[in-house]
Amino acid sequence: MSMHRMSAPWRGGLTAALLALTLPAVAGVYKWTDAEGQVHYTQSPPPSGVQGEELKAPPKVDSESAVEDLEAKQKGFDERLEDKAKTEAEAAKTADQAAEKARYCEQLRADLAGLQTAQRIFTGEGADRRRLGEDERQAKMKDIEAKLAKDCS
Repeated sequence: MSMHRMSAPWRGGLTAALLALTLPAVAGVYKWTDAEGQVHYTQSPPPSGVQGEELKAPPKVDSESAVEDLEAKQKGFDERLEDKAKTEAEAAKTADQAAEKARYCEQLRADLAGLQTAQRIFTGEGADRRRLGEDERQAKMKDIEAKLAKDCS
């Protein structure tokens, strides 16, 4: 017998042994429950007589693509967060402006009511204090009414 003939079966046996060793590495994951109700996840099939299922492996992930996707999602999230902050700031500014306008209009209404009901209206302070004449009172009331019509309607 030649050496060549003897080596061929040996190579086949070695290939089968190597294949048997690598199969568990590429085999699926099994889920099964033992007699005590304990759930097991293994890379080998459940013992004989035990019902189990082979779970599908998750798909391979392309790391570079996954990182790019995550970065794009993060950028979108950051943009939405920034837009929300701007919207909230604008809403707060609008609310502050509305409150200031309400205070201004309320003061105008109070000033008009004072001019309409008071018999004697004084203006100025200290040595400059003087009584408002009727023409001046009427002019101030018209001015306030115009401001109310323009700014507070």
